[in-house]
Formats: sequence, structure tokens, C-alpha cells
Amino acid sequence: MFLDEVLVPEDAVLGGVGQGWSVAMATAGSERGLTLRSPGRFLHTAERLLALARSRPDGPGPLRERVAQCWIEAQAYQLFTLAQVTELVEGRPVGAESSLNKLFWSELDIRLHQTALDLLGPEAETEGPWSKGFQFALSGPVYAGTNEIQRTVVAERLLGLPRGTAAMRFAVAEEGAALAAAASGVLARVAGPELIREGWPGGRPELVDAVWRRLAAVGATAALVPERAGGLGLDENALTPLLTELGRYGLPVPAAETVAVGAPLLAAAGSPWLEPVLTGEIMLTVSQNLGGEALVPFAARAGLLVLRTGDQLRLYTRDEVAPEPVASVDGSRALARVTAPPGAGLLLAQGPAALATLRRRGVLGTAALLLGLCERMLELTVGYVKERRQFGAPVGSFQAVKHALADALLALRFAGPAVLAAGWAQSAGEPDAALRTSMAKVLASDAARLVARTAIQCHGAIGCTTEYELHLYAKRAWALAAAWGGPDHHRELVAGELGLKSAGGRT
Repeated sequence: MFLDEVLVPEDAVLGGVGQGWSVAMATAGSERGLTLRSPGRFLHTAERLLALARSRPDGPGPLRERVAQCWIEAQAYQLFTLAQVTELVEGRPVGAESSLNKLFWSELDIRLHQTALDLLGPEAETEGPWSKGFQFALSGPVYAGTNEIQRTVVAERLLGLPRGTAAMRFAVAEEGAALAAAASGVLARVAGPELIREGWPGGRPELVDAVWRRLAAVGATAALVPERAGGLGLDENALTPLLTELGRYGLPVPAAETVAVGAPLLAAAGSPWLEPVLTGEIMLTVSQNLGGEALVPFAARAGLLVLRTGDQLRLYTRDEVAPEPVASVDGSRALARVTAPPGAGLLLAQGPAALATLRRRGVLGTAALLLGLCERMLELTVGYVKERRQFGAPVGSFQAVKHALADALLALRFAGPAVLAAGWAQSAGEPDAALRTSMAKVLASDAARLVARTAIQCHGAIGCTTEYELHLYAKRAWALAAAWGGPDHHRELVAGELGLKSAGGRT
């Protein structure tokens, strides 16, 4: 409500004369983003949903993954809110980020209650806490600014898309940020879509290898290697900012496999191959796949391979294995099927603990790469829809385009804190590190698939041409979303950790 020609005493004016709108927006932002819906309310509702699912005679059955997804999203909401509080503590205003928060909690509220009603089956017809909660949740996308308005705010103020003509943190540690900035500085000068194409069949991979050596020179390959072994001595907290930058530029190298998994394994085993890996002279790749013929990314190019055999992790030289190239959706990943001969290779580690560390770090590194890919695809798309014109206006001013991109940004921004939290949980040795890591992979993979699809859709016809650079990033996103366990696999792991029974009655 706006009041004209109303006299207000000077000592009652907030923010100064002419600043009323800024004050109103700051108040609304706080209401939408931090005070209207406490994360504790959603965490409590998610726990009630878990209790309901566990109480059913046959468990949640086919709704098992939906229950797990609701729990993941409630956790993500808490982490995003904590990230916003961090921004405030460090003196930065929340601003339009509050619209992302409002979008997320209002739609999560509906999903939580709808899932509960579906679990109740015929009992959902009876009046009770879940049915009443569902009815109240339906008002969430309307009050405090409709979700259509919030998506428009996100599109215009966070993505910078033009206005239509019609109506309608967690902080990164200093060392990790410095390493990520150094890597970004190298890539900004030399990396781009043409370099990615050099990694595809028929390209010149030696150009990619030269950039990988430059990244190694600034310490990228040695992030998790102890200082006594010639590394930087950082922990998993440094993985997310570093690999997010590598994902953004799309350099076709086994970044997660080398930085997060392979190099630390070689260091722990005291392998003489560590030095050429850290300098980038020899490419190293890793696979967690078990079996006589494992699909291994970059096996067609790598000189060294870490493969799982039983409960062992063994290092093989290229001469010891027989890689058979396999066509991949992302041709730059040099995918190959590898047969490891019995008795060959050097034992690096063995046992459940070693395998669990390998999986957690590989999953975390892949999730971080997906964040960077999402950022790059959004940058490309926002730039395109600002310039592309239809009916006399930029297509980015059309509400359908704005809202699609707002949803894509929403998915990305909520995945980010979850990936940071997974890195922290691993570095701190938290008992729920595996759970946090699977949650991060679910959110990052789902975000990457949504962003890729939205980017292609918003580009129109050119988005469907494989020659356009967007496909280089989208295909990488599709490949990595499935790598180290796809989102459905990790939702199953989360459901198991939460004690939810499968359709067969197993947890």
C-alpha cells in the first residue's frame, strides 16, 4: 500500500527521505528469506515424514525415494539459510537472494505434505495434521509475493535479464579460495570451447595436456597431497572451490579422479609415480567400478590407472591393461572399457575404509565439477537471451524464459551449500559424511540436468545444434551426473541411511 501526501515526523523516517522503497525491499527480503519460515520447521516436518514412512507396515514402498528427496531438500534449505546468515555476518546484504529462499521453502512445504498424504493412502481423506498442513502449505506460493513474482525478481536482479514490457554462504577458506583463483587465472587465459574440442576424437589432446601441466604448476593436482610428499596439504574443503572452477571452464581432464582421489592415494602409498602425476607429465585416472571390464573415464588417454579389484585399489600402467575405447555422450572424456589382468598392478590400498574414502572423494569432486558446469551454462544462456530478439524485444524479457532460468538458478544455488557441507563433513571426519556426500551429488546432478535442459530450451533452435558450444558443457553435465553414482543411486543410499524400507522390505 502506498500513501501520498502523508506527513511523517523526521525521527520516524526509516532510511532517510526518498529511501522508503529500499527499506521496504530490505524488510520484505528479510521476511521472505530469513524470518518467515525457519529451517527448523522444515527439518522437523521432514523428521515427521520419516517417522510416518517408517511406521507403514511395508515401509514407504515406491515412495521411498520421494521421502529421501524431501529430507535432502529440508537439509539443503537449512544449509542455504546458513549461507545467507554468513553473508549478513560478513556485512553483505541478502538482497534478491531472499526470493530464492522463498521459492524453495514454499514449494518444499507442499512436497513434504503431499508425500505424507500419498503415504497415508486412503487415510489421507481424514482430517489431521498432514491434511491441515497441506492446505496451509498451498498458501505459501501466494503470500509474501507470489512465486511468479519471485521468479521474475530472480531473473531480473540475480541473472540480469531485461524487464518485460508487460506486467508480468558458507564462506570458502582462504587457502581453498586462493588455489581456485590461481587455477581460474590460468584457465581464463587459455581455456575455452575450442580447447574442449581438442579433447574430442580427432582433436589435438597435447594442447589440453599442456594446460593441465600449467594447472599442475600452480598446485591444482597437489591440493590434497600432504606437504611432506610435495603437496599443498589442504583438505576436502578445498575441493569444492577448485573443482567448481575447473568445471566452469570444461577442461577435458580427469580432474576429480586425479585431484580428489588418485594423487592422495599415490602419496599415501609412497608411490614413485606421484611426482610425474603432480607435475602433469603423466595423466592419472581412477575408477570405482568393480569387475573384469570396467568403464573408465580417460582410460583411452591416461598413462596410469587406479582400478578396484575386490576390496583392493591397484595401480596399473597403460601397458598392463587393454583399454577398448567406448563412445561416450561426452567424447572428450576418452571413455574406455578396461580389463585388468590378474596379479598385475601395484597395491595402493585395501579394505572398506579405503574404498569408502575413494567413493566419497570421487563423488564430492564430481559434484563440484557439476556446479561449475551449471554456472557456465547459465552464463551462456543469460547472455544469449539478453541479445536474442523476437517480436521487437529480447527473449529474456519474456516471462516464460525468465521463470525457467529462475528455476535453474534456484536449483544451482541450493546445491552449492550442500556440496560445501559435504566437503566439510569429509574433512572433519563426521559420521554423516557419506550421507552428506550423497545428498550433495543428488542436488548437483539434478541441478545440472535441469540447467542443461533449460539452457537448450531457452536457446531455441541453435541450442539443438551440436556445433554450438553449449553442447560441450551440457554433454559433460549429462556424463558427470551419471558418474560416481547417478542421483537415483544416491537417493537410494540416502533412503537407506535414513532407515527407509525399500519395496522389498529391506532398508
